[in-house]
Amino acid sequence: MFGRNKTQKNTPDCPLAVPVEVSKTEIDSVFAAALNQGDYIRGLYALVVPGFAQARAVHGYPTCGAAAAAYIAGRAEAFDRRNEPGRAPGLGWQNYRWDVDWTLGAWEVSLAHVRVE
Repeated sequence: MFGRNKTQKNTPDCPLAVPVEVSKTEIDSVFAAALNQGDYIRGLYALVVPGFAQARAVHGYPTCGAAAAAYIAGRAEAFDRRNEPGRAPGLGWQNYRWDVDWTLGAWEVSLAHVRVE
């Protein structure tokens, strides 16, 4: 679609067109920069949603492959145990998580059900 392949990032000129791939390195960078749950949640969305920083609203949730979902959930739980001791580990991410889509590749993220304002 639109001359893009699955490893290219979504951009404002071609938003939400095809699944994108995320890597452990990119996910780790988001968690390394985070000071709290909100930081890593916003960081993960910014990783895949084009123009996220300027968006007024994001409707719907991304879906992702099983490996990405498990890795992010594990990182969220570990982060919360370390940095949010008064909260249930991983609970913040569970509210905003990306659902697993078994038809996607292990590290792919789809924005097919996402609308950005």
